[in-house]
Amino acid sequence: MASIPENDLKRMDSVADEKFHDTREINAASAALGAAVAQQKPKLLSPSMLRLYVIMGIGYLVSTMNGFDSSLMGAINAMKPYQETFGLDGAGSTTGIIFIIYQIGQIASFPFCGLFMDGLGRRWCIFIGCAIVLVGTAIQGSANHLGQFIGGRFILGFGASIASAAGPAYTVELAHPAYRGTMAGMYNNFWWVGNIIAGWTTYGTNLTSWAWRVPTIVQAGIPAVVLACIMFFPESPRWLIHHDRAEEALAIFAKYHGEGDPNSPPVQLQYHEIVEEHQARRDENH
Repeated sequence: MASIPENDLKRMDSVADEKFHDTREINAASAALGAAVAQQKPKLLSPSMLRLYVIMGIGYLVSTMNGFDSSLMGAINAMKPYQETFGLDGAGSTTGIIFIIYQIGQIASFPFCGLFMDGLGRRWCIFIGCAIVLVGTAIQGSANHLGQFIGGRFILGFGASIASAAGPAYTVELAHPAYRGTMAGMYNNFWWVGNIIAGWTTYGTNLTSWAWRVPTIVQAGIPAVVLACIMFFPESPRWLIHHDRAEEALAIFAKYHGEGDPNSPPVQLQYHEIVEEHQARRDENH
């Protein structure tokens, strides 16, 4: 039986020690969170939690944009008014381009997602993304020529990707630590909300002369709601701390996670964890 070289054994031991250390840190963090929440359990119907639900709800709406478009194109592609407007038959390479251009717009947005989300903040990233989606919807919904329709879909995908880059981070970073798993998990469920809304909209307009235009215009509704609300909500505390605005972050944690008390155990735990992480990262870069 072949023996394992000594260097490989040392490397395996090193990896095992590192994994064990990481596991201990995770367990310690979980225990600390459990103890902090036990000291001040959140009241599900308190004013601060109700406000937080509203913020989470608006954040979830970002997820509906991709779900809406996924259902929309499959439905309007079979509509006679849509096919007659653009001279299509529901199949072929041109139809494939119309479908894929949305994803190409998303790919094109990748260099800007991190720039906006980390540079300008989660809210501004969502705001900019939704604004671009509204522009794309206006171009797509008013199209009488195929080139304009394809251009509108490209812009739609571009904006939806930018908004979606910050949407999950925003909801996770503002969710109460006691229910973060549930609150964060709800984000993905809203993809289906958009999908269902689009399905029923296309079903209801299928027999009208505006069969494909109405659902396209409705596609702007949810981004418009997010656009109108998001800048009135607090910024992510994590983003604020990483941009040397720790006092603002502490105030947000206190308002939404500590019933207004900055010395609340869950508030202090989250605040110090992020501050220490930020300081450690800063020390590594110097």
